[in-house]
Parts: sequence; structure tokens; C-alpha cells
Amino acid sequence: HILRSCPPPDLREAWQRLGGAYQAVMEEAGFDSDWVEARLAELHAEQFAAQEKQTENWNRMQMAQEEMRQYELLRACRRHEQRTARETKKLSKRHASAARAERAIGRLLRRVERLQGAAPVPRPGCPAERGKHQRPTAKHGTKSTTR
Repeated sequence: HILRSCPPPDLREAWQRLGGAYQAVMEEAGFDSDWVEARLAELHAEQFAAQEKQTENWNRMQMAQEEMRQYELLRACRRHEQRTARETKKLSKRHASAARAERAIGRLLRRVERLQGAAPVPRPGCPAERGKHQRPTAKHGTKSTTR
């Protein structure tokens, strides 16, 4: 099948070159130029229907290949979007997990410092106001109410 290796415009050019060469050879051989042109027109008419059918098949094949390329590109885009969504979700979970861990560590540090009587560690996002979060301590010379 010639159209697999030669697209229709190239095939038309090749036919014209072949016809020109055929006409030149036949006229050199002594044939009448009118007869040669009539013979070429006859050959062209015989092959025209077959060439049209081949051209239609070639066009269909080209369109099918283009559709397949577009489909494969669409599938690749969807796979990339799904992979990106999965990675984003994983990163979001890791970030949330890290944030929870940071808050838990902050709570533990504040508890330890409160138990040790040191100044508290300010909470993230809160103004560092000394003494606001400290536990009141018993002053010297006062009696404790607990027994």
C-alpha cells in the first residue's frame, strides 16, 4: 500500500513526474504526442477511483492516529493529575501531623516548666506575657490552707 509511505500530495507529484517521463519516452520512441496524452488520461482515469479510495483510507488512518495520540496524552495528563493529587494529600497529612506534633510538644514543655516553676514557654501565636500563665506560689510567712 503506497499511501503508508507516501502521502497523497506526494503521490500526485510522483504521478505527474511519471506521466512526464512516460510522455517523453513514448514521443522519443516515435509515438504521436496526442495519442500519448490520450493514453495517459486513460491510465489516470483507470487509477483515479482506486487512488481516491486509498486517499480516503489514508485520511481515516491519519485521523485515527491523531485521535489515539490525543487519547494517550489525555490519559497521561489524568495520571499526572492523580499522582499530583495523591502527593499533595500525603504532604498535607504530613504537614497536619507535624503541626499536631509541634502543638503536643509545646503543651508538654509548658507542663514541664510549670511543674519546675520556671517561666512558661509562650504558645505559638500568643504574645509572650511573662507572669500571666504562671501558677501562684505561696509567699513566705503565709499559711497554706492545704493539709
